[in-house]
Amino acid sequence: MFYNYSYFEEEITPKDEYVEEEIEILLEQINNEKRKVMADLYNEKIRIAPEEREKEGKTINDLTCENHETRYNSFIQFSRNKKINTEIRNGDLALLTINNTDIIDKRCKIHRITSNSVSIVTEEKIPKFSKRNTAKIDLMLNETTFRRWEKNLQNLNENGKKALKFKLNRIATRTDNENKKITFFNKKLDKYQKRAIIRAVHSNDFFLIHGPFGTGKTTTIIELILQEVKQNHTVLVTGESNTSIDNILKKLKRKPDKINFTRVGTSNKIPHYLRQYTLDYKVKQYLDDNKINDVEKQEIEESILKHSDVILSTNSSAESISLSNIRFDIAIIDEASQATIPSVLIPINKAKKFVLIGDHKQLPPVIFNNSTEYLKTSLFEELIINYEHQSEELLIQYRMNEILMEFPNRKFYENKLICSEESKEYFLESRVLGKYDSTSPLVFIDTSKHKNNKEHSLDYSHSYINKLESEIVLDIINICLDNRIKPKDIGVISPYKNQVRLINKKANVDVKSVDGFQGSEKDIIIISLVRSNDNGDIGFLKDLRRLNVSLTRAKKKLIIIGNMKTLESNKDYKEFLEFCEEYAYVYMHI
Repeated sequence: MFYNYSYFEEEITPKDEYVEEEIEILLEQINNEKRKVMADLYNEKIRIAPEEREKEGKTINDLTCENHETRYNSFIQFSRNKKINTEIRNGDLALLTINNTDIIDKRCKIHRITSNSVSIVTEEKIPKFSKRNTAKIDLMLNETTFRRWEKNLQNLNENGKKALKFKLNRIATRTDNENKKITFFNKKLDKYQKRAIIRAVHSNDFFLIHGPFGTGKTTTIIELILQEVKQNHTVLVTGESNTSIDNILKKLKRKPDKINFTRVGTSNKIPHYLRQYTLDYKVKQYLDDNKINDVEKQEIEESILKHSDVILSTNSSAESISLSNIRFDIAIIDEASQATIPSVLIPINKAKKFVLIGDHKQLPPVIFNNSTEYLKTSLFEELIINYEHQSEELLIQYRMNEILMEFPNRKFYENKLICSEESKEYFLESRVLGKYDSTSPLVFIDTSKHKNNKEHSLDYSHSYINKLESEIVLDIINICLDNRIKPKDIGVISPYKNQVRLINKKANVDVKSVDGFQGSEKDIIIISLVRSNDNGDIGFLKDLRRLNVSLTRAKKKLIIIGNMKTLESNKDYKEFLEFCEEYAYVYMHI
C-alpha cells in the first residue's frame, strides 16, 4: 500500500521540526565520536613507537625544517628525503614535536602535504629551533571527514531531509514508474540481478539492493550505471572506501560504451593505472603548465564534471569544493551498510533519488565511541526494516565453493543463497599445505592442547596477541609459497590489531583486520582468532557480523586457527565448531 507524504505527519508537529531535531542529535553524536577518536589516537601516540605508527600512516617521522615564519602565529614547512606515505591529509589536526627540545605536542593543522614535504600552521608562536633538530607530526583527528559530515548536515536540502523522513519512517515511497523499457547490456546477469536493476531504475525515491558475499554487487552496480546513463541521467557513484570505488571504476572502464566518467579524490590514493580518469589528471590536460590560480582551476574542474555522465568518489569526497555546485539525477552508493548516516547523506543530498547497495549482515559502520548509538546503525539497515518492499536481494553466490558457503548461508542468510555452478569447482590442488591440509576446502587448526597456546595483552593496549598462532600462520604462508602459490592469492585475517602487527612484521602477504578485509577476497584465507584462555572469554569475537565477514573472504581454501576449548563456551562458535567436525579437516596442533 502507498500513502501520501502527509500521511505520517502529525498536525501538532511543525513542518520538519522532527528533522531538525534529528540533525541536532546527529551533530552531537559526531562531536562525541570526534572526542573519542582524538583520545584514542593520543593514547596510541603515547603507547606505540613512532616507527610503528608511521607504518599505519598516523605519524610522520624524521622531518627537517625548511621554512619557519612566526609573525602572528607559526607557519613551518618540513621535508625529508624518504617518501611520505601517510593517512594524514590537508586540514587534519595534529601534534608537532621537535626532538631534543621543549617543543612537544604542540597543536597544529596540516596546511599542505606532498610526497616529501609537510607544512603546518599553529595558533601559537613556535620558538625558533635548530635545523639540526628533527621533528615528528602525529595525527590527532582526520578533521576533513568530520567537517564534511557536519557541513552537509547543517546545509541539508530537500533531498537530504526527505531521506531523514524515510529514516524516521514518517513518509511512504511513491508508486514506482514502470514505463521505462530496459534492455540489458550484460547478457550474463542472473535473474536476481536483473530484478534488482529493473526495480531500482523504476523507483522514484530510493531503492535498496541487499547483496550478500560474492553475489555480484559490483556487476549489478555497473549495469545500473549503464541503464541510468542510457536514460540521459547524471549519475553520482560513491562508496565508503576508495577501494570500493576503484573496483567499480576498474570494471566501468572496460565497457565499450562511450561513457564520460570522472573519478574525484586524492590522486595518491588511487592506483596509477586508474589516474587517467581522475579529475586532477583531466585538469592537467587543459594546461600548458601548472601555473593557474584557484579560480581558474575551479572553473576548469566544474566544466569537466558538468560534462561527465558519471562521477565517482567516496562519500566524503562528494562534499569537496569541486562538486559543490553539481546536482545529479541519481546517487548510487556502494558499501552503504558500512557507512554512517552523516556519511551517506552527503551523496544523497546531491541527487533526486538514491540507491543503496550493501549487506547489513556484515560489518556495520566503524564507530569508536560506544555511546554514539545513532552512528552505529546505517541508513541501509534502518530503511530495509521499514521499507522492505523497496528492496531486492541478490542470491546467487559466485565467490566460493559450496562447503565454504554452507555455514554462513545457514547461519546468516536463512539458507537462501545458491552456489553458482562455476564456484562449485573452486578448489586448490589436494594437500598443497602439507601436514595442515586435506582435500576439504575448510581446515581448522585446534591449539587447545598445545602448552604455549595462551593469548597475551600488551601493556599499552586492550588488544591481544597469540604468538603460537602467529607462528602457525607464518608456517602456512611459507608452505604456500613453496608450493608456488602467489603472495597476492593469500590473505591473513585477525580480529585483533596487535596480532595483525605481529604477523605483518614477517609476512609478505596481505594481513589485515576483519574491517580491513571486508569487500576483499583471496584464493586462500588464514584466520587467526587469537583468544585462548581458560575462562572461555572470547571478547568481541562474539560479534557475529565479524565472524560472517571472516568466513566469507576465501574462494578456495579457508584455514582457521584457534583454541576450540575457549571458543566452544560461546553457543554460536560451538555451532560453527560442530559444523567443522562434520565438514572440515580438524588438525590438532600439539
